[in-house]
Amino acid sequence: MSYLKGNDVLFCSPTGSGKSLTFEIAPFVYKQLHNTNKATVIVVSPLVALVKNQNKKAQSLGMKSVYLRDVMEACKVKPSEDNLVSSVEPMNIQELQDGEANLIFTSPESVLGKYRDLVTELDRMELPLRERMHLDHLRDVLGLCMANGTDTPRMIIFFRQTSQISRLYAHLAYNLKDKAYVDFNPNGRNDDRNRMFDMFHKSTDDSVKESICEAYIDPHSFKRVLVVSTSFSMGLDVQGVRHIIHYGPANNVEEYMQETGRAG
Repeated sequence: MSYLKGNDVLFCSPTGSGKSLTFEIAPFVYKQLHNTNKATVIVVSPLVALVKNQNKKAQSLGMKSVYLRDVMEACKVKPSEDNLVSSVEPMNIQELQDGEANLIFTSPESVLGKYRDLVTELDRMELPLRERMHLDHLRDVLGLCMANGTDTPRMIIFFRQTSQISRLYAHLAYNLKDKAYVDFNPNGRNDDRNRMFDMFHKSTDDSVKESICEAYIDPHSFKRVLVVSTSFSMGLDVQGVRHIIHYGPANNVEEYMQETGRAG
């Protein structure tokens, strides 16, 4: 029930207790309870032979199940593992991105490597499910902003993709509304110059980037939450940052240290 409410769950169970059944029925239960026609469960396992067998079993039961390697092979993308045989009639990338699969089987190497974008995005899935997947565990950020305003502890949230940055930015803007701004002017201009949060990535306007950098050099600035890509803060002496959030693992240890070093 905790999973169905959108919470993270760690489930430890012995062999033969029905772990496979748990993730096989999960998408169908979710769709029923949340009145949606799309729900995807991603199964990550280092045991290739076992994963391929489970995928085949799920397909035999009529489930829309794929082994991620098969999809990439069909698209002529060179995979990271060797000597694997494709399973039955794999779906294409577009179908996965549209949330058509019930189950996606993959390996730790794939989900943390070149296929991470596909597995973590599922960009065009139905909004209620997409928001639950991508935003629920960041709901405390919104809660802090709502409750504390400009007294919100200053934080930087590092993302791996621009689309993720834009999604959280839009989520904050939609929910905070006029509370997102210092000295909100109902009849005038409200923008990065009086907004409590902002986003920074390669496509951000230079004037906005400059405004953000100036704000984060000043520890007493009204700018409290920044959602950024790894391009932010290179060589910038940011001040007063109390929280660093990594949305997904960094590409390497050096990048992780660079991001973490923005605190202080």
